[in-house]
Amino acid sequence: MAKQLDGIDIRKLRDGNKKAIGQWFETYADPLYTLVFYRVGRDADAAQDVVQQTFLTALEKIKDYEPARGSMFAWLSYLSRNCAKKVIGKRHRAVSYGADVLSVDGRLLDAFTQMATQPLPEDIVQRAETSDLVRMVLGSISPNYRTVLRQYYYEHNSIQDIAESNDMSVGAVRVLLHRARASFRQAFLSLTKSTDTGTL
Repeated sequence: MAKQLDGIDIRKLRDGNKKAIGQWFETYADPLYTLVFYRVGRDADAAQDVVQQTFLTALEKIKDYEPARGSMFAWLSYLSRNCAKKVIGKRHRAVSYGADVLSVDGRLLDAFTQMATQPLPEDIVQRAETSDLVRMVLGSISPNYRTVLRQYYYEHNSIQDIAESNDMSVGAVRVLLHRARASFRQAFLSLTKSTDTGTL
């Protein structure tokens, strides 16, 4: 079983090491907030409460986490669902569970699910209704993957330009871009599976 994830020593995390806990929080707080923010209907205060409660819950249950069964982000995302229910319940309001973000058509779904092997079509990238979805998924993947996808798809840099600006070989950029697409696809599928129930 892996003991490290994104540079975080899971053993130290389980032992309550403050430095490990701080690194863990810094690694996952922003992407988790991005996801939760849309889950709770773009309510910033509620999102902050949910994220805080999710990390507290995760620390209490950290010994139950098994890296072999899924990523840390997927586990935190799962825990955040129950935390969101509690927070929203206290606020006495019903919140749609990402329905506006995930009401996408078949062509868009196909484009994202095939992203590991095929570039996104330009018209898909430019569609206004996909911006929240893309932002949410990008927020959940590694920063180096996020950066190369943004450079390639949104800044329209060539692979050669990306290689030069990052002091990498063209081959290394191609590999990184391929892995970034695969990571995006996995995060997208995980997100859509976790939000297909329609409500919190």
